[in-house]
Amino acid sequence: MPPTGRMASGQTARVAAWIRSGLHWPAEITTLHVDAPCRMPEVNAETRRHRSFQPVQESDLTTSKETWVRHEIDSLILAGLREKE
Repeated sequence: MPPTGRMASGQTARVAAWIRSGLHWPAEITTLHVDAPCRMPEVNAETRRHRSFQPVQESDLTTSKETWVRHEIDSLILAGLREKE
């Protein structure tokens, strides 16, 4: 993924050509080095408010009279369809 915005058209063309050619990786590049974080992430009152720290809750989806709605995901799809109307 580009860091910001879209890739330039020349870059997009080079990536497309690389994919069409079979994703050849240069033999001289045998490993990639990625710097790991230097310290553990800080967990404090602010970070604990993030949704990943919140307990799992039952969804509050309304029931529908539509016969094809059989699962919660169906209710979500139906809600999205109704928003488009």
